[in-house]
Amino acid sequence: MNALRLALACAALFVPLGGLAQVRARPPEEAAIAKAVDDSIGWFRTKDFDLLFRVHSPGPEFFLYQPESTATVRSGEDFRRFADVFRDPKVTYLRHEVKDLRIHRARLEDVAWFSALLDDCALYDGKEGCWKDVRWTGVAEKRGGSWVLVQGHMSFAADPARFAIPPEEARERAAKAGNALVPEGVQPEVESVIRAGFSWAKTKDTALLFGTRAQDEDLLVFSPSSGTPLVGFRAFRERAMKSWLRDGFVAKGYDIRELRIHLSPGKIVAWFSAVVDDWCEIDGRPDGWKDTRWTGVLEKRDGKWLYVQGHFSFAADRRAPSP
Repeated sequence: MNALRLALACAALFVPLGGLAQVRARPPEEAAIAKAVDDSIGWFRTKDFDLLFRVHSPGPEFFLYQPESTATVRSGEDFRRFADVFRDPKVTYLRHEVKDLRIHRARLEDVAWFSALLDDCALYDGKEGCWKDVRWTGVAEKRGGSWVLVQGHMSFAADPARFAIPPEEARERAAKAGNALVPEGVQPEVESVIRAGFSWAKTKDTALLFGTRAQDEDLLVFSPSSGTPLVGFRAFRERAMKSWLRDGFVAKGYDIRELRIHLSPGKIVAWFSAVVDDWCEIDGRPDGWKDTRWTGVLEKRDGKWLYVQGHFSFAADRRAPSP
């Protein structure tokens, strides 16, 4: 990664709303969440590192996927080291805009999750570089009266042709798939919902698929190649009917690894990160996802864990398959 790309990768760690007008238009608690997101880049105008670190969790639970795999952050301590690039006087803020911001608050606890599209520009040694339409999701938790970011996922919509897996490789990898979730056994109830996101497909168990999703407008999913998210249960069900439930789609196996799960203090919200391989045949042609980055949020409603937000992406620096 060259210096300008590194600066932009770091700049996008802390992207907020495109102006206080969006903050003021929201109900008070949502406005406070929006302000925390805003402060996560507002600090950069004056390089107020104290503010930066106040609005991000300092603990080991902090996690952030960025567009490039080399910029993944796996703890608050890792985040502080990564932020050092901003101490370089040649790295300066230029402009940003957060679009289509959606904030959802947990029903019974001070936890929130959000999604947006991001445009972000910075200067490195006077040279401008910009990200446009970065897909962004995240989780915030209220601690000591202030909202703190605890997880994030930023990515570009993938070009399906660039990330397509050659049929022979897809067939070979599908044969070796273990339908495993690693590690497992720490949060069995949450893990069962995470696993259901792929295990339902083997027998096309719609009761398992739809029964573990939030059946309202809270449900939101970014797929690897979608420029905008799928929003709402009705849209999700329609996508399932047209794509995964048709006769031409046959699931062949999956593996979920590097799973990290964190529970809210009241144990009614869970958020996670993982890497997924998923294999299938589409109209007889082997296909699938390889090294897919996945983050998500679950909420416990009426005693049952439900999937409310998901984000799948391919790292922008992932090498394209050989022709």
